[in-house]
Amino acid sequence: MSAQTRIALFFSSFRPGGVERVQINLAGEFLRRGHQVDLVVVRAEGKLVSQAPEGARIVNLEAARTLAAIPALARYLRENRPDALLSAQTHNNCAAVAARRLAKCACRLILSEHNDMQMVVKSPSLKEKMRPLMARFFYRYADGVVAVSRGTADALSTAARLPIGKIQTIYNPVVTPELLRLAEEKPKHPWLGEKKSPVIISVGRLDPQKNFLALLAAFALVRKSTAWRRLAWSGVDSAPSRERPSMVI
Repeated sequence: MSAQTRIALFFSSFRPGGVERVQINLAGEFLRRGHQVDLVVVRAEGKLVSQAPEGARIVNLEAARTLAAIPALARYLRENRPDALLSAQTHNNCAAVAARRLAKCACRLILSEHNDMQMVVKSPSLKEKMRPLMARFFYRYADGVVAVSRGTADALSTAARLPIGKIQTIYNPVVTPELLRLAEEKPKHPWLGEKKSPVIISVGRLDPQKNFLALLAAFALVRKSTAWRRLAWSGVDSAPSRERPSMVI
């Protein structure tokens, strides 16, 4: 892309989550490379709004849900004509495809998938089960499809019946200068300062998709022979602290 290319990043909101952090990281890097960046969100709410990089324009579609945001997204595309639209997550991706067709915009459309589609199929939720069908219909109209791991790419190819050659694997841009700086800090939890017992740390929301049950089962097995300790921090909206109790085992 040439300098001053306008890139639009489309996602749901600034609520704390992995996808949201990835989009913000991408925005920062695009800005450093001299591009113009729009953070286009269904709703401009959430704690991560303060982490939006300086220079990025926040475009609030002010919609109650993603489906309702399609007309506003199409209007944004018609009026701003970005060179590229990068969308993340199945429901947003399908809305992006629909909005581009509605706007008759020539921008390149790149969709990224962050979830294991085969796990989604097993969900008891009918809404979740619909995701592969939605991807099967909409993703073929994109200029490119990105999966964040080879496993995610394989699952997407199988569930959405997309040729694996049409899916490019690009790992999440999570190793940032800020992350490297934080990695140099000494941990405050006393367990992490001692060397007597190994410690397993897990961070994430308590959701079946994160499969903490498998981690607990594995931990129970290793604990039979080794004096391991486990720390679990529920949620992804903040770092662990003394005010945010940890679940310890």
